[in-house]
Amino acid sequence: AGGRRATGVVKFYSSAKRYGFVRENKSNNEFFFHESKIRNGLNVETGMEVEFETLQDSSGKPAAATLSSKEGKMGTLMGVKEMQGLLLLLEQEAVSTSRK
Repeated sequence: AGGRRATGVVKFYSSAKRYGFVRENKSNNEFFFHESKIRNGLNVETGMEVEFETLQDSSGKPAAATLSSKEGKMGTLMGVKEMQGLLLLLEQEAVSTSRK
C-alpha cells in the first residue's frame, strides 16, 4: 500500500553510497531513500526541495519513495554549482558580445 505525498528538503545524499535522507516539511521527520526511488533522472543534491511518498521500509522505519522535484518537472534539476557556472558563461557571453 502506498503512503501519502509529502514535501521536504534533502538533508543528505551521497551518490557514491546511493542513498540519502529527506526531512519532511510538515512533521520534521526524516525519511531514508535509496537512489532507485529517485524519479525522472532527478539530480538530487543536499538542500534540494522535493516531493516524495512516505512509506515504511521492511524493518518498519520511515522511508521515502518516488522522489521528484517539488515543482513536478520532468528531468534533472540544476544544482547550485551548475547554475553558478551557467550564469558565469552567460555573463562572459554578454561581455564579449558588448565588445564587438
